[in-house]
Amino acid sequence: MKEEEIKKAIENTVESIDSNWIIGITDDPRELAHAWRTNTKTIAKNVKNYFIEKGMSEGISEGWRYVYIDYLDPKELQEMIGDGIEAMYGNIFEPLDNLFEILTEKDKKTVEQDPSKSRDEITT
Repeated sequence: MKEEEIKKAIENTVESIDSNWIIGITDDPRELAHAWRTNTKTIAKNVKNYFIEKGMSEGISEGWRYVYIDYLDPKELQEMIGDGIEAMYGNIFEPLDNLFEILTEKDKKTVEQDPSKSRDEITT
């Protein structure tokens, strides 16, 4: 496809251009829902750069035969990141919860010892 045809097709596909949309270049579009074959590597780069300047995020670029776009749902992305962190490190928030409880108890004891101090003045 020609450069203007690809730009028009992408604009017709997305409701609004924002950073949740990624754009990249590939030679293998088999698992992509939205991909357009380009006539040249220059066209592929021009289309990609055009949409990045308009606010899309840059995706992986390997090859030049197809320009692709994909939508990253913020909720799904957060779930993927959260699941990945928990899978790698376990529940990282549990120790923080325990630390908060310990610090809260320490604050209570310090205030009980010297009620004239505000919470901000408590340093140890």
